[in-house]
Amino acid sequence: ADYTQAIMDLGATLCTPRRPQCERCPVAEHCTARREGITALIPESKPKRVTPTRSTTMLIVRDSENRVLLERRPPTGVWARLWSLPEIDDTADAIHHLDMRYAVRAGEPEALDPFVHTFSHYHLHITPLLLAGVANVDRINDDPDRRWIAKAQLDTLGVPAPVRTLLESLIPGTPNA
Repeated sequence: ADYTQAIMDLGATLCTPRRPQCERCPVAEHCTARREGITALIPESKPKRVTPTRSTTMLIVRDSENRVLLERRPPTGVWARLWSLPEIDDTADAIHHLDMRYAVRAGEPEALDPFVHTFSHYHLHITPLLLAGVANVDRINDDPDRRWIAKAQLDTLGVPAPVRTLLESLIPGTPNA
């Protein structure tokens, strides 16, 4: 323990990465880095880890009353149990997905500007698609994990920050809309 503490103290005071003070070091005569003239190269910088990227398409399904369809996320994973927009993998599948999963008929989606949300361990590229003027469907109201949400209700739900920002910019009646 004493040896370990002494080595840590030496590294914190004399043998620093930026300005080693070899002339004051009590073990300088035994130092391989000094003998080989490589003190400026040690320690090597760790290679920067490449942050992985994931992509998703978020569907902003807005009904004729300007409410937005949200669904509760699964109990595990990113944004667990928060209310979020429906997501799909392929933008070309949006209309079919809405029809099959929610029995919602929609016209052509409007592609909005994509953006990136960064987590500690990956970047999420989000492509939002707006599908406006969709008729309210009772099938959605029958599911406790799906809701039509008006602007006034948005603050009452746990919604991930990038989803909240996106919705606040799109829901009529907000300062950004």
